[in-house]
Amino acid sequence: MRSLTWKLTLVILGMSLFSIASVFLLTRWVTVREFDRLVNAQARADFIEQVTTYYQNTGSWQGVMNALPGRRPPPDTQNPPPAQPPREAPYALLNQQGCVVVPSGPFRLGDCPAVRERREPLLLDDEIIGTIIKVRELAGRGPLEEAYLLRTNRALFYSAISVTLVA
Repeated sequence: MRSLTWKLTLVILGMSLFSIASVFLLTRWVTVREFDRLVNAQARADFIEQVTTYYQNTGSWQGVMNALPGRRPPPDTQNPPPAQPPREAPYALLNQQGCVVVPSGPFRLGDCPAVRERREPLLLDDEIIGTIIKVRELAGRGPLEEAYLLRTNRALFYSAISVTLVA
């Protein structure tokens, strides 16, 4: 009888530990995934706001790349390029004619790509002023985002340890 009690206790303890580990890993994975989605959604909203505000203020896309933080127009032959390459946005911006005014990824300045399925129209006063094409997700997180995820993961880890000790 004592052997059966010991075996059942070990099985229950093992299942508890497995459950705690599963919940910890799943929660951590979902938290990181959803946080990355949030960061990408914020980047998309910021990009749309910046370019829409630029168009609203100027009435055209002329010079829009100079107005975007961290972006520079492609170098020309008279001005040598800076030592550091420009930061590429995860979106390409197309004007009303469907030609690229902010390049990204395979979409080069002045190209008029035939890609239709990934386009998202930009509206200003119910008028289409341009289109964005999502090229990629953001490459990485900044130090604030990393610190937030680290704190969240620590709290989750400490919770899992506490529950394990109680079990």
